[in-house]
Amino acid sequence: ILMLAVSSNASAVTLSFNHQGPIEHPYQDGAAKFAKLVDAYTDGSLEIAIYPSSQIASGAQSIDFVQMGLLDITLQSTMAMSNFVPEFGVLDMPFLFKTREEAFRVLDGEVGAALSKLAEEKGLKILAWWDNGFRSFTSSKGPIEKPEDLRGLRIRSPESQVYLTTFQALGAVPIQITGSGAFTALRLKIVDAQDNSSSNNLTAITTNSMFLEICPYYSVTNHIYSAEPLIMSLDRFNSFTASEQEALMKAAKAAET
Repeated sequence: ILMLAVSSNASAVTLSFNHQGPIEHPYQDGAAKFAKLVDAYTDGSLEIAIYPSSQIASGAQSIDFVQMGLLDITLQSTMAMSNFVPEFGVLDMPFLFKTREEAFRVLDGEVGAALSKLAEEKGLKILAWWDNGFRSFTSSKGPIEKPEDLRGLRIRSPESQVYLTTFQALGAVPIQITGSGAFTALRLKIVDAQDNSSSNNLTAITTNSMFLEICPYYSVTNHIYSAEPLIMSLDRFNSFTASEQEALMKAAKAAET
């Protein structure tokens, strides 16, 4: 188990931070920067213990853990968040954004604020929106250059109704498999292709020598943008002083991946 913390004060309050990426993923860089900034902005009164690779929980379960007070902070997908606030699913609509900059103008504007307010009604505080890149396909069958190439293709899909409906409309055969099970599903030929974000795909390619052997075609389709809310228990957030709350929000924004 890997846990990293920035510690500068023996009496500091330690907050657990869980994310799904391995240590090579940009999530880990963002988490480390967040931890460093929280320590600096609070003069050591708060510290962050980082748990990569979903060591505490994954997917919607990690948000459950935040609600129950078993985990302080999780970086999780809008797909998982839509299980708690269905309106978050609108962000998973295909071809909603053309660029990351366009996405963040929306997320940092009125739409993001409205979604954050809905999250607070469920006891969840959105500290910031982080980036996981646009989603594309990797395939064992050939490149995906036009919609017709998806017909009949068995695609690993995230556990999201929006994704299922999108892939079905394009003629594909989506099979819901967790992110951690995607490589195994490709290796065992349970699926022909997988949908994933640019950050996740590039991390897999650079850290797993077998990935390109099993799934050699990488088609940059950018069909859905993956925004990742940084989520904290609202009760836990409100337990801190105003200056500590400001520090958490400021550090989360500054550490956006």
